[in-house]
Amino acid sequence: MKKHILFFVLTFLLGLFTTYSQESLTHKIVEYYDSDTQVYSEALKEEYTYNSKGELAETKDFYWLSIAWIPASKIQYTYDNNGNLTETVFSSWNDFTKAYTNIFRDVLTYTNNKIIQEITYTWDNGVWKPEDKTDFVYSGNNIASFNSFEWNGTLWINDERGVVNYVANKISEIIIEDFENNIWVLSDKTIYKRNASSDRIEEILFQTWEGVAWKNDDKINFTTDTSGNRITEIYSKSPDGIIWEENDKIDYTYDKTILLSKYRNPFNTNSYQNDAGLDDIAHYNKLLTSITSENTSAQIPVRGAATWEIETRSTYYYSDDTMDLNDLSDSNFVSVYPNPTTNMFNIKLRDQIQADASLFDINGRKVLEKKIQALNTSLNIEALNAGIYVLKIYSDNGFATKRITKN
Repeated sequence: MKKHILFFVLTFLLGLFTTYSQESLTHKIVEYYDSDTQVYSEALKEEYTYNSKGELAETKDFYWLSIAWIPASKIQYTYDNNGNLTETVFSSWNDFTKAYTNIFRDVLTYTNNKIIQEITYTWDNGVWKPEDKTDFVYSGNNIASFNSFEWNGTLWINDERGVVNYVANKISEIIIEDFENNIWVLSDKTIYKRNASSDRIEEILFQTWEGVAWKNDDKINFTTDTSGNRITEIYSKSPDGIIWEENDKIDYTYDKTILLSKYRNPFNTNSYQNDAGLDDIAHYNKLLTSITSENTSAQIPVRGAATWEIETRSTYYYSDDTMDLNDLSDSNFVSVYPNPTTNMFNIKLRDQIQADASLFDINGRKVLEKKIQALNTSLNIEALNAGIYVLKIYSDNGFATKRITKN
């Protein structure tokens, strides 16, 4: 897929409310799933911070190494006074210098709150050097076309150009041409299909030009619940352009009693999404988990009979009861044992303090709670089903979150 197809698709996938409430979606934990042992293990963490307007200011990624989270990368976001994203800077953690190193950045320019240009720079010997540029052309309030260029060290040279088509002011397709041997040739097409009743995007189809006709390449299919939440995404490939092989799937779970707009969250809307007609909202309610799975029978597909094997699970954490408290999850503030367990586990506090313990199931429902007034406290979970639970400990010193596995 060409980079501008990805540009529109990723913009679409990140779209959601920008909120100004105090509470926040603070981080997510990604766990790998071992199908042999049927056990999840922590692998990655992504933390979110926000500016005073509730806009996403920074994301930081970490990977789990034995007993601690190790920095991996971060992204910083800058906005203008109208809430338009003007700069994104990507950097990676350098274990030798113990500091972040710039990698690349995107700079976006607006006129009357409409994006007119995007330039990508790479970090080279302490200097930002231009790499790609895209200029956007409008018809009314909609992006009608775009022209992309590569920097050859002296000037911008033609690379791609695209036409954006709409139905009822919502995007229907993008057609891209490449500049090859001084002529423009058809390259890629992205088609957005909407549900006739809900008007929600239910399929994104990617095609490549084969000289005389368009050939199917990839597609993403979406299903939504009655609240409008996206509950599944299925990614498929078509090696021959006719038969589809389902490859990957994402399943989402929600707390449908709470709107996600209650929280500052990392899915901030940028104004040019509406210009592009990509105003589809993925999550209306409080997002709890997302589970990615691989179709192990993808190479010998039987329509509607995919064999899905879980790969990862992401769990999303919110600040509801932890605002202005220190996150002590990675310290020795509290320890839990045995874990995994069958009927009971012990909570050991580092200090003799009063605290509150709450245990939640994977769907975010509180299943147990207890006041802690001793260094060592036991919780009996014999009546609970086997599975993964989240223990949250709150005190005046801070809070800690621990994952509990019941066998």
